[in-house]
Amino acid sequence: MFNERTTDMFFLKCKNENCLSKAIFNEEFCFPHTEEKEKTVLEVKKFISSNKNIRGFNFSFMDLSGADFSGKDLSYSFFSYCNLKNANFRECSISSAFFDFADLEGSDFSKCYANFSVFGGANLENALFKDATALSCNFLGANLKNMNFANSDLRYSRFINSITENASFFNTNMKKTIFRNVIFDEKSLKSSNPEDGIIIDCKASDCEIKDYIL
Repeated sequence: MFNERTTDMFFLKCKNENCLSKAIFNEEFCFPHTEEKEKTVLEVKKFISSNKNIRGFNFSFMDLSGADFSGKDLSYSFFSYCNLKNANFRECSISSAFFDFADLEGSDFSKCYANFSVFGGANLENALFKDATALSCNFLGANLKNMNFANSDLRYSRFINSITENASFFNTNMKKTIFRNVIFDEKSLKSSNPEDGIIIDCKASDCEIKDYIL
């Protein structure tokens, strides 16, 4: 079983020889090298459903699709390479958490508070990030196709080489937000303040890019 503990951000190295990954919590191995994977996933899901504090755990590579994290504190935890399709992250606290290369298709981060978290390389197609906060977050190379950031605060976050096809940034705060090598369309940035952001080497699919920043 997964026992509550204080967050120390200390993860043991997987005991599999030559493996450089970190062990998942309460195990001596990383998830790919864990023998009883189904049992471990069931224990993790039970732990998630019965606890509000999910701080400082390593769940990397696990299948947690459809999990309900709503209202929980996920700070300092690792969800790298996880299957989190259609997961519910509404009203979560997400500080310094890692979702790099996770599959978050159809997930819902509405009204969450995230800062210094990593979504680099993640698949966020058709995901919601409405009425949310994402301060100094990393979306480098993420798939944001059809993603909805409406009414969110994106200050100091980085969208570099992200896929932004049909992504909506309607009425978002873009102060010091970095966009580099991405493509917008006319509706992407309406009612937002892209003139306060940093837009470098970007293109517009249906008008001149200067129309977004002037």
